[in-house]
Amino acid sequence: LPSKAINDPIDVSLTWMLQNTSDQDSSFNCSFSIDREAKSCRAPRQNEEIFAAMAFFNKMTYWSRKIRETMEHVASLTYTRGSYHSVKPESHVDINSINDDGVFVPVLPLFETPVEQSKESNALTSSSDSITPTMLISLGEQRDNEEMSPLLPIEDINKFLSEQCRSLNSALKKLEDSFPPSSAQTLISAAEASLVLLSHHICSIAEHYCNGVGYIEEMLRSQLVSAIGKEIQSEDFTEFILFHNRKLFKNEFVPKPFCHAIRRPGHYPDGVLSIERTGNGDFGTKKNTDPVVTFMRKIEGSSSAPMFFPINAATSVEFTGERFLHAWICHEFGEERESRSGGFNLVARARQFSSFLLLIGTVSGPDSFDPQHAIILQNKDEVLIPLLLNQLPTPKEFKDAIQSLSPEQQRFAKAFRSMQLESSVFGVCAVQLKPQLELLLGLPQFSLTKEIKLTQDLLSLFIDYQISSDLLSFDGVDSMTSSEKVEVVKGHVAAVYEMIQELKEKDLRNAEREADMRVEKLGGGGFSYGGGSRGVRSEGGDRRGDRGRGGDRRGERREGGHRRGGGAESRGVRSEGGHRRGDRERGGGVRGGAMHKAYVAYDTAAPPPPARMAPPPSPSARMAIKPKSQAQCDLTKTD
Repeated sequence: LPSKAINDPIDVSLTWMLQNTSDQDSSFNCSFSIDREAKSCRAPRQNEEIFAAMAFFNKMTYWSRKIRETMEHVASLTYTRGSYHSVKPESHVDINSINDDGVFVPVLPLFETPVEQSKESNALTSSSDSITPTMLISLGEQRDNEEMSPLLPIEDINKFLSEQCRSLNSALKKLEDSFPPSSAQTLISAAEASLVLLSHHICSIAEHYCNGVGYIEEMLRSQLVSAIGKEIQSEDFTEFILFHNRKLFKNEFVPKPFCHAIRRPGHYPDGVLSIERTGNGDFGTKKNTDPVVTFMRKIEGSSSAPMFFPINAATSVEFTGERFLHAWICHEFGEERESRSGGFNLVARARQFSSFLLLIGTVSGPDSFDPQHAIILQNKDEVLIPLLLNQLPTPKEFKDAIQSLSPEQQRFAKAFRSMQLESSVFGVCAVQLKPQLELLLGLPQFSLTKEIKLTQDLLSLFIDYQISSDLLSFDGVDSMTSSEKVEVVKGHVAAVYEMIQELKEKDLRNAEREADMRVEKLGGGGFSYGGGSRGVRSEGGDRRGDRGRGGDRRGERREGGHRRGGGAESRGVRSEGGHRRGDRERGGGVRGGAMHKAYVAYDTAAPPPPARMAPPPSPSARMAIKPKSQAQCDLTKTD
């Protein structure tokens, strides 16, 4: 063992305990109490006094454990292979076996039914009689206002303290008999063993105190739940607030659900916009999805200045109409926000044959709206947009947070918070499309209300094809009636659609030509056995070579056909049956290739035939390479 060892000090502050101890009449009395009139006092466990007490006992528990661990480490140095070097083995007890099971803990959450007693009986059971000289701290005398309290009388608690002193002295005496005296030259003596016992007892007192406070809190909570009949959740508290709001506010100031119909005055709504709660309840059932309730102020469009929102760097759109300012109070308990499976959604629904433009962003100024996202809803579309709610610190929290910062940092934090407050107002703008189309095309108001097909065609031209409005707008005389103006616009729409159809057909023909050219490029050349017979599939589905009906493979002109083989070029023409054919045969023929198809489709002359090749080799040759001609490029295959 080392001759000397210096360990770090293990200390704890006793300020809280001394602050709650008073010295009256040369005796120490406990003076702890809870200020129930303070605003911070909400429950037996939710108040500043209990918070300070719990913090003190947690520190005492940590200090006691460090003391015990240090003593156990020192004791392990004296133990080697079952023998103790400091004292005789028969007179030594292992320090790890010390506990405070036999020591009484006076911290008990006990209550009793108050019973009125006479002053004579109170005098007989005075608390001063229960105080023993060995007690360090007592609770003093019984006060008059505590006679009918459900708490135990102070004299009973003093008796608990006396029993604690008696059992603790008995345990310490046993340790003195088991361990060497303090005067002995040993590492572990009765003094160290007593310190370990006291550390165990301090941990037990702290544990009993914390558990007792929690027990009282849970007892009152269970009584409140029994009185109400259910456990209150945030939804129940919201209903409670709404019930009292209906009693406190006038009808024009009562909070209303966030649900607005997107409509023109005197017409059926085009859609609905609302903010709803989402998530699943118990057993997989769906929670209440009613719209959230907000305080609302309505501003008529005629009495408000126009606002603007930009669509690009050079263009801003002016808009007017009714405006609604909402203030929403959301009730949540504890960590409910993090544990909640769902949140809140902005829900927009469009009716059948109706459409509107939805813009979502922030109100960046008194007359400016900054859209971040936009979507067109039409024909029973429904969109659910989750809302990510980030709370800003309250003014008091913000003031406390920047209190220790430098003046420059405080100015920056205040300027940034000002920007957050001014540009964090959530804004939603709904633009009806039919009135805008009527204004854009120069049509009278409400002229497109019943023109369903025309409205759908216009939206398709503007959205899908990006057609300019100048090609579709009314360009006749103003004296025409509303129906006549609509017919003019219909004619423009039909003309544009006809032009689009022609462009589609042209693109299709070009695509077919490109596909045929790719096939021609990939299908040129080939091999044939026995003189280069070509195998293609005819109308009846059978493979045919150059052999006609009852004919041979010859390089000569057949009846009613063209000369075949020998590298001759045969042009593809259309027969009576409507098929593209190469070498015409009697009653049918072999279908032409891709190049022949291209000649017929686009009326393009076929290239001149190449020079005639030499006759095929003798039958003794196993394989011959046929010449690559335009007519044979797609028909040449391996037999």
